[in-house]
Amino acid sequence: MTVHIVGAYILDSFMSCRALPRAGESVAVRSLADSDGGKGANQAITAARLEASTRFVGNLGADSAGAHALTLLHREGIDTSGTIRVPGTDTGRSFILVADDARQIVATWPGAADTLTRSDVDRALAGAGAGDVLSIQGEIPLTVSLHAARVVPERVTVICNPSPVEQFRTHPDPWAGIDVLIVNDIEGHDLLATCGLPAPPAAQIPAALSAHLGIPAVVVTHGACGATLFDSETSTHFAAPQVATVDPTGAGDAFAGAFAARLSTGASLYHACLTAVTVASYSVTKRFCAPSYPTRRELESWESELAPHSGTRRRRPS
Repeated sequence: MTVHIVGAYILDSFMSCRALPRAGESVAVRSLADSDGGKGANQAITAARLEASTRFVGNLGADSAGAHALTLLHREGIDTSGTIRVPGTDTGRSFILVADDARQIVATWPGAADTLTRSDVDRALAGAGAGDVLSIQGEIPLTVSLHAARVVPERVTVICNPSPVEQFRTHPDPWAGIDVLIVNDIEGHDLLATCGLPAPPAAQIPAALSAHLGIPAVVVTHGACGATLFDSETSTHFAAPQVATVDPTGAGDAFAGAFAARLSTGASLYHACLTAVTVASYSVTKRFCAPSYPTRRELESWESELAPHSGTRRRRPS
């Protein structure tokens, strides 16, 4: 089965500094480096490296960054038949400031990604079928993301990672057709606040989101503390392996991409979450987004090295 990802490719500019600036403060940057990013492209690369059949649907600029992105996606074995290069438009950019303690500030300009239309999505998803997985995020116009979720056949599993979350908070009904919601702790609190609800204990947030948003399954990620899955009436916490964090940028995308990849093989939500926690943990041990995502073989090797030192139950992707 195929993972269809409707989203953005963004060229990331990483700047490293000793500490993040306070309001009104300037800080010295020690290094500057460009790398591949964008939530949609990150998820697509993660899924493809785990050997899932993957299609990326999103617009690129007619600039050199757009040409590079298309080459990258082809090299990763990703179907780009739904990817358009838009004349007279530049590819999106993100500027990411990363401090020595691994905290970060991210600002994103979507560029060509914002030009994707419902008609583009209709053409790209015409072949989606039962057993496929669709992943949407918040880096392209929300009307287009939600159209994608509603135009695919009923037996396509739709995953929503509503990040950035601003558009979703103001839309009257963004959750129709969503099967699985993936948010981090902050996004989960924000969405509950939008519903006018006080924040419950952390362990109860997935169930509260499911009940109030009407979404069958909810995953809340907790960074180094793993993730919690609520599926119908069952809540399960997945501990993350203890690793030395180098750069957390894009770890949420690694999680969502791995989750989608596992679901496309027919795996359960439980096993999809188990793999996703492992892949996200691997990603934070390396710099940047796409360069930090493991191939299936790299993940298996890493899990073998972890096993003697971890009490956490782990299973390899199958």
